[in-house]
Amino acid sequence: MEGESSAKYEEGRKSLDWQSLDPSISPHMPAAISLLETLSISAEHYYRYSLLPNPKTYIRLLKLTAEGEEIVGSLEVFPVSEAPLFCALSYAWGTDPPTTLFMCDSGRLSVTEHLLSGMKRIRCANSTPWIWIDAICINQTDNEEKADQIPLMEKIYSIAEHVLVWLGEATEDTEHALGQLEHIRDCI
Repeated sequence: MEGESSAKYEEGRKSLDWQSLDPSISPHMPAAISLLETLSISAEHYYRYSLLPNPKTYIRLLKLTAEGEEIVGSLEVFPVSEAPLFCALSYAWGTDPPTTLFMCDSGRLSVTEHLLSGMKRIRCANSTPWIWIDAICINQTDNEEKADQIPLMEKIYSIAEHVLVWLGEATEDTEHALGQLEHIRDCI
């Protein structure tokens, strides 16, 4: 049955004439196709969040490792007051939907390409094995958990050993921008 639905999906995907779509929509088609492909993975392959013992006093922390080029993570629950040393990642969520999967424990979590590139960089630069990333450490599909965890974010950022900011991959303007920031720092 699963093979049959995959074949129908692929047949339908190939038969669509992407060029005939409304031009205001078609620039978003690659992301939409990627999202559809992500969603076509059966539900048992996705990461399933466990409930926090008390979402007002417990947090999840992510431990990142690598298997070759693939990033792999593991989430563990800690009382905020007993959390090990960790770094927190601050980054721009953006408007792109999460279309990239990464392995977390025994399932896959969907994240944006932007976040995944930040996770790859942080894995290499992080001095502690634990990291807190809101999009991953808070179950984004559980509104009650989000309502309890969001007020904790100030405390989480304040107790983190480091707060790392991910703006994106370097561009040709990066060196100039960093030079300007150093100039401003020197003037202060």
